[in-house]
Amino acid sequence: MERGVKVVYALCNSGQEGVPTRPLHVFKRVILQLLKAYPDLVLVPENIEKLSLQRFEAVKESPEAAYSILADVLKMVNIECLRDRKELFLLIDRVDVVLARENTHGRQRFLRALVQLNTEYKMLRIVLTSQFPVAELELVTENKEALMEVWVDINRPLTMHSRS
Repeated sequence: MERGVKVVYALCNSGQEGVPTRPLHVFKRVILQLLKAYPDLVLVPENIEKLSLQRFEAVKESPEAAYSILADVLKMVNIECLRDRKELFLLIDRVDVVLARENTHGRQRFLRALVQLNTEYKMLRIVLTSQFPVAELELVTENKEALMEVWVDINRPLTMHSRS
């Protein structure tokens, strides 16, 4: 079978009314994109309970609940990717916006969540972009070779730096 790649993308910017993206928003965006990219997940009987309306309604303002659903959806996607020999790239663009909004504990929880997802799901590759280097991203890059931090200096024309 032919190898392939799918990309799920979350742009972290100043959202509505200039409020920066939070981890909850990132998780929700990724869940939505995964369900759009893999619509057949909802047809698998074993997945129905994990994708119930009640679970989605319970998310409200809880990043933990959103993360739990995201982990379950990624587990389903991982099975499909392994079967089809495909990879899934999760691109979180401008992660520095999310991290700047959170306190130290919030930043660490968000980054640990990304590390856990990246470590647990074999076919998942996470790409983080940042306008500038973010020291806490060292935590994310220590567990998997496939994870790379990229930052672009928007004050210079087309300069890209990477650390892996």
